[in-house]
Amino acid sequence: MRFLAAFLLTCCVQGTRVPSKQEDAETELDAPSWDEWVAVAGETQSGVWDVQKIEFLLDGGDAVSPGWDGCEAFSSGYYQQGNRFHHDHAFGADEKYWGGRQDGNGKLWIGVRCRQSHMVRSVRVWDFGGHMSVGTTIWHNGEETNVHIENNAETTCAKKCLDLGFCCNDFNIGSNQLLSCAQACMIRARGESETECRRTHIIIGNIRGDAFHGLAYSEPTPTKCQVEIGGRAYSLCKTCKDLTDQCTFGVMGALPGLKGCSMDPPMEVVQPGWHFAPGGKSCTAACKAMGLQCTKEGLEQGNAEVSTETGIKNVASKLGHSCKSFDYFERHLPARPLLDEADVHESHCFLSVDKDKQIDCDAEPEVDTKHRFCMCVN
Repeated sequence: MRFLAAFLLTCCVQGTRVPSKQEDAETELDAPSWDEWVAVAGETQSGVWDVQKIEFLLDGGDAVSPGWDGCEAFSSGYYQQGNRFHHDHAFGADEKYWGGRQDGNGKLWIGVRCRQSHMVRSVRVWDFGGHMSVGTTIWHNGEETNVHIENNAETTCAKKCLDLGFCCNDFNIGSNQLLSCAQACMIRARGESETECRRTHIIIGNIRGDAFHGLAYSEPTPTKCQVEIGGRAYSLCKTCKDLTDQCTFGVMGALPGLKGCSMDPPMEVVQPGWHFAPGGKSCTAACKAMGLQCTKEGLEQGNAEVSTETGIKNVASKLGHSCKSFDYFERHLPARPLLDEADVHESHCFLSVDKDKQIDCDAEPEVDTKHRFCMCVN
């Protein structure tokens, strides 16, 4: 009988069988032993886990790599669209990512296994958008460990806010024209002070006509459904995906945002890849605000991913948004592709064209409800 050696020794997760790609390659007699390190997702939305990068770190800072002799990546599964979302992408340095899917037992996990043993000291995870994991654990050869997890700022903010009982913990999605706890926490993670964060929160409240702890500002913000701070935009008028009995309508008042402003999360480390520009802004400005840059070559290389309905939906989903409708009008224009969040057609995506495309990092959409899809690179 053919089977995984790793399964003979111990499952990588209790009750979970690892992927079966080696079942036809090894027998009970010649199967090697594996040293397996696995990150297992905690709470997720919709049973999906998107990981742009994961590092199993040794003493000295080196990360166990599938590129090492005798090592390989493995996972619970991935979204099947060729190899675009293969687990190998989570160990690379490009803009691609692992589009994680559950195994037969409903678990989400990704790891690395080697012929030789390695002692992992900590694990660093970059997950994102609406498909994060809160409460990730690290397992070694079937046993849960206390190995420290260095979550990215986004996941840290989501967990801190969830622990306080708040919802709307995907910072890409705000509601009720108020900053969520996660959004305010991310403002801090992006370098703004608590004072500046609270000031932004007060401005939003003043526009809504609310009384925010006796303080008021008369400064305008570009739109009631978006606020921009530090060159980064935050949406305020969407429907949160994690509503509970305690927050049935999304962001419930001023308290969540104020709590988020008081947090001290790790500084955000922005990975290269697709990002949304603030409404009406260029990719040059958007990428620069994140410490990256927009290049003609980067936009050209990524263009094929946003020139079809399936492709642009996948990119938007990775960024925590959706494309509810599509527009093929003037696809060649340099500011395409776009996401339009205007009330008349919310989450309306303007596709790019796959050839003869005008490429311009400096192009700006004509209105501030439209957000460019930007390929930002190092």
